Amino acid sequence: DIDSVSAEIYYPMASFGQDIQDGRTGCGQKKVDGQMAQLAKEEGIVLFCETIKNNNANLVEFYDIYNFDGICGETGELQMETAAVFCQDAELLYNDLPGEYKVLVFGRDKGGLASNIFQGVFSYLELTAFETDFSNLNYGNVVLNSIKTLEGDLNWNDPKAENQATVRNVGNTRLQISVSQNDMGLGKTEGVWNIRYGSKVGQSAAWQNYWPEETILLGTILGLSSMDQIDFTIEVLRFPEDDISHYAGKMTLDAQKTEHFVCQAE
Repeated sequence: DIDSVSAEIYYPMASFGQDIQDGRTGCGQKKVDGQMAQLAKEEGIVLFCETIKNNNANLVEFYDIYNFDGICGETGELQMETAAVFCQDAELLYNDLPGEYKVLVFGRDKGGLASNIFQGVFSYLELTAFETDFSNLNYGNVVLNSIKTLEGDLNWNDPKAENQATVRNVGNTRLQISVSQNDMGLGKTEGVWNIRYGSKVGQSAAWQNYWPEETILLGTILGLSSMDQIDFTIEVLRFPEDDISHYAGKMTLDAQKTEHFVCQAE
């Protein structure tokens, strides 16, 4: 005589901090709280005894003595209608916290009595990801032993454009950008590179210099869903003795995750 079945889903014990301004805090906060809908007998059998059993059996948690045979057999509880399948749609956003989400499921009968609470967990995997809005950097004319700066901006170019670089976090971890470049064919003089670079994320950040073939981790942390400008400098210390007037090279951007904010004890 089941009257209703409800499910609650809770965030992992990590904090969104100041990254998210839409009311999500994490730290065990309830994410989903809703009543589930009972499927018709045949729909429930197809979903649970065929689709889930045959394709995702490892997702199922059974309570006490229950198993697929007792629920799905010819004289099983779904066939005899002493059990039913209840469903509810819920979604995780691309920037929801990774980690273990607690799930509580419980029912009430028509007399108002509540069942035991069944508890399970599922893991939302982490993804460190970013995107940029620039297709290439054009340093233009460079004066020997003079630093030239290419400033980024906060305007997202779509489609991608040249220069005015912007970077944004599109994963579910906080991250730092790393950058490396080759020497554009300028080579070395007496073992020292003829070219040097610099970069930073954010207008107020400190510049970090690096040589060709060196990977530098930039200090600014990009929070969840955040966007910022990325600036670059170039300095040519010596031009090779050749007739080349145009130099081109390769830049590689990557990202390294940083830990989420810690929940504060109350």
